[in-house]
Order: sequence, then C-alpha cells, then structure tokens
Amino acid sequence: MAALSVALLIPRAKALPPPEAEKGRELVKQYADSIVAIELVGTLRISVNDKAMPPQESKVEVNGTVISPTGLTLTALSSVDPRGAMEAMRASRPSDGRKIEFGETEFKDVKLRLANGTEIPSVVVLKDPDLNFVFIA
Repeated sequence: MAALSVALLIPRAKALPPPEAEKGRELVKQYADSIVAIELVGTLRISVNDKAMPPQESKVEVNGTVISPTGLTLTALSSVDPRGAMEAMRASRPSDGRKIEFGETEFKDVKLRLANGTEIPSVVVLKDPDLNFVFIA
C-alpha cells in the first residue's frame, strides 16, 4: 500500500509533442560537442607539524563545458581538487594538537576528451575557489 501511495506522488513523465521533441533533438545535435570529459591527476602536498608527508595523487575524470571557440573549458573546482575535501575533513574532526597544512594542488596529465574520443592535451589555466571554478585550456 505504501508503494502505491509513493507512486501516486511521483509526477509521471509525459512525452513531448512531436514539434517540441524535434526542437530538443536539434538542440542536442547543435550543442553535443560543448560537453567534454576532463581527465587529470591532482597532486596535493601535506605537511604535519612542519614535516612533509608523501604527496597524495588522485586521478579524476569529470565533465566540463566548453565555453569558447578556442576550447576554454569550465568545470567545478571542487570536483577536481582534493584540497577542499581534505580541509573539510580536518575541520570536522576535533583537534589533536597536530598542525596540518595543505599546499596548493598541482595538476598534471590534463586531457580533454571530445565526444568523438579524441584526446587533447590541456593545462589548468585558472582556479577560482570563491566561485568554485577551474578553467582548462
């Protein structure tokens, strides 16, 4: 009975009228190449009580949006930079007297993968932590 009640609350998906569906397909065709896969390796340096720890590397693959004809691509900084997650983890735990510092994340092996599978070597050109943006060219 509970499943039936929940099912009644979920709006049913309706098929679009043919003219609207065709407009949607045209938009997908027109802008399909503006979404690309971003693959990169982020290296975060950490020091505990002024002693450098081994660098932490993480390979990340996320989607990005091409925002210019030159290929400038935008994605969320928080999706590629492990520093924010590490700082949040540190803030959520009680202090045990250790002084933990995080360096800037360095990015390497940055690639954009187009819809046709072509991989383009790229670089991170700007990080904006206030707006949570990272720009890749």
